[in-house]
Amino acid sequence: MLAIQSTAQSRLLGDKDGCLSPAELQNLFSVCATQPWNQDALNSAETNEQGWLTYNGYLSNWVLTTFLDVPRTLEYLAYLGFNARHANQLSAISIMRDRRIDIQEKHTTRTVFQCHVIGPKDVGKTAFVQSFVGRNLKQVAALNRRQLTPYTINSVQVQDQQKYLLLHEVDVFSPDDPLTLYEKSADVICLIYDVSNPTSFEYCAQIFKKYFNRMKVPCLMVATKADRREVLQQYELQPAEFCQKHRLPQPIRFLNSDLGRPTAEVYTKLATMAVYPHLKQVYFLHDSSIWTKVTLGAAAAALIGFLIF
Repeated sequence: MLAIQSTAQSRLLGDKDGCLSPAELQNLFSVCATQPWNQDALNSAETNEQGWLTYNGYLSNWVLTTFLDVPRTLEYLAYLGFNARHANQLSAISIMRDRRIDIQEKHTTRTVFQCHVIGPKDVGKTAFVQSFVGRNLKQVAALNRRQLTPYTINSVQVQDQQKYLLLHEVDVFSPDDPLTLYEKSADVICLIYDVSNPTSFEYCAQIFKKYFNRMKVPCLMVATKADRREVLQQYELQPAEFCQKHRLPQPIRFLNSDLGRPTAEVYTKLATMAVYPHLKQVYFLHDSSIWTKVTLGAAAAALIGFLIF
């Protein structure tokens, strides 16, 4: 990781713009057999208005690369000279215990957490996921859909500590379509519905009851397009009533002003719920003072920017 950080910093500090232009990115990986990231990868992380990778986006992309393809990360670590200071590339990767043990012991040392974003078609999932890396609605519309992956990743401050939250957009066209084992497994689930569509919430309610009602993974309902006129949902319970009945946090509204803002409340809340899954009842009770009482037990001791399984 030291090799990665120092190499990138030397390029970033060259023109002091804090970003890697296509030429700088090409130069950075000139020692490698091939470029590790295509446009798909750049669309998954934070970039500036020109589409150039920021330093934060650079580190985030290494986390995502490791999550998706560990051998690929090890290969490029070798190209970048990680072995010059370390015995081998494996010292850059930490294998962490199962999240079920973390929940049981109410403590984790992980720094990377995954959130599945699930919702019906046209609810705004892509905009929500891309907003997490700083892209507004206009910028999202300009993206080539063929060059989009379902993932975005960014750093989030949780109790003054840096964590990485990985958002994964799950495409399920009907509540009757089965979720895969992977799609049901996450640190936090984000169920997203459109306040202006009367049939939107029923999808989320059915998905929750079918897959997550009895699971320990925390879930958050997110109301998108919240600037529009809110309509009654054609379901036996309205969203607030549903959340009350199932002991979920009240739905959080995602406004147009939140688009393109990685620091929006919803992302911090999702990250916090992922880090502290054992406090599900606290989220339901809305005890706003609880976060001043919660502290992390042990500081994360892994190389920053690499996936902690």
